[in-house]
Amino acid sequence: MERLWRSSQTVSAFAALVSSWILSVVPANAATGEHLLVKFRDSATPAERDAALADAEAELARTIEGLDVQVVRAWAEEAKAVLAASRHVAYVEQDVVARIADTVPNDPAWADQWGIRKVGGPQAWDSSRGSPAVVVAVLDTGIDFLHPDVRALIPGFDFVNRDLDPSDDHGHGTAAAGVVSALTNNVQGIAGACWHCSLMALKVLDANGVGAHSTIAEAIVWAADHGARTVNLSLGSSGTTRTLGDAVAYAVGKGVVLVAAAGNESSSAPFYPAAYPGVISVAGSDAGDRPYPWSNFGSWVKVAAPGCNRTTARGGGYTTFCGTSSAAPMVSGLAGLALAAQPLATPIEIEHALMRSAVPMPGFVSYGRVNAAAFLSELGGVTPLAPASTSIDPPRPFQRARELTVSWDAPGGTFFDVRYRRARAKGAFEAYVIWQAGTTSTRAAFRGSPGWTYCFSTSARDGSEVPRPWGAEACTAIPLDEAIFKRLGPWKRKVDAGSYLGDYVVSGQRGASLVAAGLKARVLVLVATRCRGCGVVEIRWNGRRLRRINLGSRRLARKQLIPIASFERVQRGRVQVRVTSSRRPVRIEGLGVSRS
Repeated sequence: MERLWRSSQTVSAFAALVSSWILSVVPANAATGEHLLVKFRDSATPAERDAALADAEAELARTIEGLDVQVVRAWAEEAKAVLAASRHVAYVEQDVVARIADTVPNDPAWADQWGIRKVGGPQAWDSSRGSPAVVVAVLDTGIDFLHPDVRALIPGFDFVNRDLDPSDDHGHGTAAAGVVSALTNNVQGIAGACWHCSLMALKVLDANGVGAHSTIAEAIVWAADHGARTVNLSLGSSGTTRTLGDAVAYAVGKGVVLVAAAGNESSSAPFYPAAYPGVISVAGSDAGDRPYPWSNFGSWVKVAAPGCNRTTARGGGYTTFCGTSSAAPMVSGLAGLALAAQPLATPIEIEHALMRSAVPMPGFVSYGRVNAAAFLSELGGVTPLAPASTSIDPPRPFQRARELTVSWDAPGGTFFDVRYRRARAKGAFEAYVIWQAGTTSTRAAFRGSPGWTYCFSTSARDGSEVPRPWGAEACTAIPLDEAIFKRLGPWKRKVDAGSYLGDYVVSGQRGASLVAAGLKARVLVLVATRCRGCGVVEIRWNGRRLRRINLGSRRLARKQLIPIASFERVQRGRVQVRVTSSRRPVRIEGLGVSRS
C-alpha cells in the first residue's frame, strides 16, 4: 500500500543498487504521528522537558544518546511551533526520511569489475590487505549474513526494528558491503577493496529503502562508540537536519573516518551527509576517468571513485552496483587498508593523503580520482610523532578559581593545535572547539565559567602541514557558584574577595537548604570554608544522604573542596545541601560537579 504523507514536501535524496537508486526526502508518516527532533537546553529539568512535550501533545519515542536529542511523536499540527516557542527548547526540527526509486545506468563497461584495477588496488595490496582490527560500519539496509563471500562480520544493530539482527531485507547494504570487504583471494566471487577488514552492519533503511535522519544519526553515534574506524554512508539527501550534522561532528571528534556518497542527480548542489565538514564526499567516475553523467559534482565533493562495481547480491549471488552509492564504499575500503597500515592515522591525515595522491579531475571534484597505491604511499611517508601531552595547572579535578593554565608538548613537535570540549553540570559534552591553532607556544592561560567541566587535548606536528593524532585529554571542572542553587529558608549572600568567585551564602537555621536539580555528575564535591563555631550540613543526592559534614572541624582546611561522592558512571539527579545544626552558621561557596 502506498504511504500517505502529512505534507507534500519532497526533497531529493538517494542510494544506489545494481542500478543508480535515488532517494527522495519526505516528511514522516501521518498515520504514526509527525516525528520531530527536539534538543532541550541544558538547563531544562526532567519535569520541564516532560511539561514541554505535554503542552505540544507529543510523546517521547527515544533519545539519541551522545547527542541528547529526543525523537518525539507529535499528533497535533501545531506541535513544532509550540515546542519552538518553549524557553526550555534549544531547537526543534522535522525528522527527514528517504525512499528508493530506480534508474538504469547506460555505461557500456558496467558489467566488468574494472573499478578496483582502475584505482590501483593490486599495487596497494602489496602494502596492505587490511586487518580484522579495522572495523568498517556499513549504515544501510543491513547485510546478508549468509552470503558466502561476506563473512568478516562483527555484531551490529537493527535501528529500524530495534533488535540485534541487522539482516538485509532489500539488497542495497549487501552490495555496499561487498565493495568494501568481500572475501578476497578465496577462489570465489569477487574481490573487496579491503581484504581483511571487519564489517559492522547497522541497519538504518527498511525493506523499502526508507530511513529517517534520526535513525541514521543514532547509528553514527553508535558506530563511533562501538569501535568503528570508518563509517560508510551510501545514502543522503538534499535536505539536512542539525541532528544529523551533530552526529557527524560527534564521530569525527572521536577519530572516525566518515565516507559518504555525493548523490546521483547531475547537480552541483550540496548533498548531505556528504557535504558536512569532516566527511569524505565521493562522486562517480568511469573507466576513462570521466564523470558519470548522473553523478553530482562541485567544489564541495572531495574525491571521485569508480561508480560501477561488481559486488555481492542479497541471496548469495553477484550483481553490478552503480552510482555514487557504489563509489563511496570503494573509498571506505581503501581507508580501511590505510588504517590497517597506519593505525594511528587521523581522519585529517587520511583526507590529506587522499588529496595529495588523487588523479586530478578539474571541474568535477576538488581533489581528484582516488589512487590506492599512491594514497598508501603518501600516508606511509608520514612519520607519526609521539602523541602530545596536555596538563592543567593547578593539576586538580576541581579548580578554586576561574583562571587556570594549560600546558602542552610533544617530542619533535613544532606546531600545536589545542582543543577543548566542555559540559555543563546539567548537560552532555558539546563538540570540540579549537582553542589554539598552529601555535608554537606550549602554554596559555584559560578562563572558564562556573559549572562547566573542561577537557583539553593537543595535536602536534613538525614542519609538515598534516596534524598528528590527538593526545590524551586532561580534564578539570570549575564548581558551580552559589547563585545556581535554589535557596529554601533564610540565606544571606555575602561578598568577599577571598571566597570562591567572590561571594558565598550563609545560614544558621536548621532545615535551610540549597537545591540544584537536573545535574549530570560522576564526581561531586562541596566548596565550603571552615570557620570556628560553624555548624553541620548534610548532602543528599536524589533524597539519599551521601555525607554529613561538620564545617567547624579542625580537620578541614580553611577553604576546601570536600569530596561528597564518586559514581561508577555519570548519573542525573538532584543535590540538596541542608543545614542540620541549629543557630550555628554554615558558609557555602559552591558545588563541584564533574562529568569526567
